[in-house]
Formats: sequence, structure tokens, C-alpha cells
Amino acid sequence: MPDEEPASREDESGGWSIAVVILIVIIAGGFLLYEGGYLGGRDSSIDVSLPKVEAPAPRTD
Repeated sequence: MPDEEPASREDESGGWSIAVVILIVIIAGGFLLYEGGYLGGRDSSIDVSLPKVEAPAPRTD
């Protein structure tokens, strides 16, 4: 029986690292598009107006 070479086991972590890098690029690209106003409606604004409050007059007893 001839000597058989052991089956070579390939490192499979390369696929995971590529998937993680692609995921980070997609998230970063989406964030940049959102901040640039391409994905979200940035036209709305909120105006807050508070009533003018005057301090009470000092007592003159």
C-alpha cells in the first residue's frame, strides 16, 4: 500500500476576515451616506422658543 499524503487542511480564517472587512466598509459607507444627507431626510429642523421670564421685583418693605 503506497504512502498517502495527509490531507492538507487550509486555514479558513481568511474568509471570515474578508467578511468582517466588507461588513465594516458597508457600515462606514452607510454612515457617511447618512451623514451626507443621501439616506435620511435632514431637511427637518426643530425650533424651540421659551417664554421670557422676568425676575420678580425686589420687595420694598
